[in-house]
Amino acid sequence: MIQLFSARIATRTIFPLICLLSGGAALFYEALWTRAFAIILGSTTQAASATFAAFLTGLALGAWILGAYADRIRGLVMAYAALEAAIAVVASGIGLLIHRYSDTLVVALGEVSAYPVFAFPLALALILIPTFLMGGTLPLILALTKRFGGDTGEIGRLYAYNTLGAAVGTLACGFFAIRLFGITNSYFIAAALNLIVATLCIFLPREFRAEPATADAQAGAGIQAVVMEHGNSPEKMKPAPEWLLLMVALSSGLLVLGIEIIWIRMGEFFLGNRVYALTTLLFSVLALLSAGSWLSGHLFKRYARVPLLLLGWILTVAVVSTVLSAVAVGWWIHNQDTFEAYFPLLNTFFIAYRFAETFLLLALVLIPFGTLFPLSLSLSRNIGVRIGGTTGIYYIVNTVGAVIGSLGIGFYAFATVGVFGAVAVIAVLTGILAILMFVLANAKWLSGFSVAAIALILFLPDGLSLVKPGEIVLMKSEDEYGIFQVIGLPDRTKKVFNNKTELVDHLGNFATSYVQQMQGHLGMFFHPQAHHALVLGSGYGITAGALGIYPSLESVDAVEILPNMVKAADLFQPFNLNYHNNPRVHVFVDDGRHFLALRSNKYDIISINLADPHLPGGSSLFHTEFYDIVKQHLGKGGVVIQHAFGSDVGIILSTLAHSFKYLRLFPSYSNGYNVVASEWPLEFDEDAVKRLTSQPAVHGVLTDLGIHHPERVIQKALRPDDLSTLLRSTDEIATDDRPRIEFSWGRRGTNILFSNE
Repeated sequence: MIQLFSARIATRTIFPLICLLSGGAALFYEALWTRAFAIILGSTTQAASATFAAFLTGLALGAWILGAYADRIRGLVMAYAALEAAIAVVASGIGLLIHRYSDTLVVALGEVSAYPVFAFPLALALILIPTFLMGGTLPLILALTKRFGGDTGEIGRLYAYNTLGAAVGTLACGFFAIRLFGITNSYFIAAALNLIVATLCIFLPREFRAEPATADAQAGAGIQAVVMEHGNSPEKMKPAPEWLLLMVALSSGLLVLGIEIIWIRMGEFFLGNRVYALTTLLFSVLALLSAGSWLSGHLFKRYARVPLLLLGWILTVAVVSTVLSAVAVGWWIHNQDTFEAYFPLLNTFFIAYRFAETFLLLALVLIPFGTLFPLSLSLSRNIGVRIGGTTGIYYIVNTVGAVIGSLGIGFYAFATVGVFGAVAVIAVLTGILAILMFVLANAKWLSGFSVAAIALILFLPDGLSLVKPGEIVLMKSEDEYGIFQVIGLPDRTKKVFNNKTELVDHLGNFATSYVQQMQGHLGMFFHPQAHHALVLGSGYGITAGALGIYPSLESVDAVEILPNMVKAADLFQPFNLNYHNNPRVHVFVDDGRHFLALRSNKYDIISINLADPHLPGGSSLFHTEFYDIVKQHLGKGGVVIQHAFGSDVGIILSTLAHSFKYLRLFPSYSNGYNVVASEWPLEFDEDAVKRLTSQPAVHGVLTDLGIHHPERVIQKALRPDDLSTLLRSTDEIATDDRPRIEFSWGRRGTNILFSNE
C-alpha cells in the first residue's frame, strides 16, 4: 500500500472528507429506499414512518455491534475500507432489487404488506444488512481518529462533517440526481461515493501510535487531556454520571426527531408541498444540526470540567429557542405573502429566498439541540477506553429516542394536542431535563431560569389555520396525515385542505360536479355492459356517486388515502350523490397503487383522479409501471378514465399514449382532460347508452349536468389531428425510474416548491 497521507493530515483533512462523503451516500440510500417502500408498503404516513424507523434501527444495530469490535481490530484502516466497499455493493444492490421488483414484492407479500403493524419488520428485513453496515462507519472512523492521535474533542467535529454530508446528500439526491439521472443511476452515484471513501483509506498510513489503555484508571483520560490542554486542572472536574449522559443521548434523539416532524408539518405552510420543499427543509435541518455538532466540540473543550452546568444551560437555551422558533413560524405563515411581495426578483430567486427563510426559522431551535448527542458522547468517561464500543452504545440509545420521538409526535401528539401542543411537549420535556441537570450540579437556584423558559409555552399560538374573513370552518381534524379542514365560503361553496394543499376544486361549482361526474359517466358511455368499477382518489365521492346510480353496476370500489376525507362525506352532500350510503359502493382507506397491486379483482371501469400529479406518493399513479398494473386488472373491453391536468399535462398524456393503444380526450376545467384509455377500440354504442341513460335515476343526474344527449358529449372529444399534435408536444414519459412529473421544474417560481393545480 502506498502511503500518501501522514497521521496529522488524516485526522485534520482526510477523516472529515470521509465522514462527509459517507454521510452523503447514506442519505442518498435513505431517500431512494423511501421511494421504493412507498410502493411496497403504500404511500401512507405509517409506511413512511416504518421505513424511517427501520433505517434508524439498522444503523443503530450496526453501530452497537460493529462498534464493540472497533477498538480491538488491528488492521482498522483496511477494515474500514472493506466496510465502505461492502456498503457500495450491498446497499446499491439491494436498493436496485427493491426498486425494480417493488410491485412484485407487493404481490409476493400479499395482505401482510397492507397492515401497518407489519410495515416496520418488513422494511427492516429488506434493508437490515446495508443499514447494519452503514451503522458501523461512525464508531470505526472515531476509533481510527483515536489511533491516529486525535483527541476526544474531535468527536463533535467529525460528527458535524458526517451530518453535513448527509445534508448535502439530501440536497444532491432530491434536487439533482433523481431529476437528471433517474433512480438507478442515483444508486450508482451513492455507491461511487462509498468507493471513493474506500479508496482514500488505501493511502492512509498503517503505523499507529500505541493502543489506548484499558485499565479502569484510564477511564476518562480523553476528557482529562482536553481539560489540561486548555489550562484547567483535572482535579476540579466533576464528571457527569454515565446514566445521565445516556439519558441526554436518549432525549437528544427523541427531541430532535420530534422537532423535525413538527417543523416538517409547519414547513408545508411556509415552504411548500412538493418533493423539493421537503428536500429543502431536510437539508436545512441536517445542516443546522451539523452546525450544532461543530459547536459542541468547542463547548466541550471550554466547559468539559463543568458538564452538568453546560448541559443544563444548553437545554435551557433550547427551551427558549423552541418556543421562539415556533412563534416565529406561526407569525411568518400568516405574513409571508405580504413580506415576500417586496422581495426583488421573487420568481427568479424564489428557491434562494425560501432556503434563507427556512434557515432563519429553524436555526434558533436546531443548533442548540444539535450539540446534545456529540456532547454527551464526548463527555462519557468510557470514551478514552473504548471509543468504538461507547459510540455504538450511545448511538443505539439515541436511536431509541429518535424512534420514540418521531412516532410519539407523529401518531399521538398531533392527534391529541395539535402542532403547537406538540411544540409545548418538546419544550416541557427539555425544560425538565435542564432542571435535573442543575439540581444534580448542586445549583438548584439556576432551575428558575429553566422554569421561566418553560413558561414561555403560554405564548404559543392556538393552532395553524389559514381561514380568511367570511370563511367558516365546518370541520377541522389534526392527525398523522396533516391538518384537515373543510371550509365554507361566502358563496356557499366549500373547499377542502390538508395542511395548505387544496385537495379538490371547490365543491358546489358546476365545473367540479361536471368534471368529476364525467370521470364515471364516460366509463359507462364507452362500456355500457360494465359490472364492476374502481375509483382511485375518491375525494368528495362525486365520481363514485355517479357510478353508483347505474343499477347495472354490481359494485363500485372507492379508494381514498385520507381517512378524514371519508369521514367528512356527509358534508359533501348532495353533490356526492350519497355514495357512502350506497350498498353497492365499498369505501377503502388506502394508497391507490398499493390497493390495486394487492388484489386480483377484474374491473370494467377504473377511474383515476388524484389531487396533484406533482406531489410525492400520488405522482407514481402517473407512471408506466402503474398503468401496467391497471391493465392487469381490466376485464375484456375495460376502460380507464384518468384526469390529466397541470403544467406537465404533456408528459401525462405521452405516458398514457405509451401505455394504452387507444385514447379519447375530453376537455376538463381549463387546464386538462378527462382521458378515456383502453387496450380495446373505444366505440360508442349509441343504442346501448340510450337504454342505460333512460333509467330514471341516471337520466335525472345527467339532466342536472345539462346532458340530454350523451352522443353530443362524445362529439366534444379532441379530433384525431388535434390529439396527434398534442401528443407530439413531448416525447417524455414518466416511469418509476424517471419520475419526470414529480421532479419536473415545470413553471418557475412558486410552482417548484408548492403545487396546487
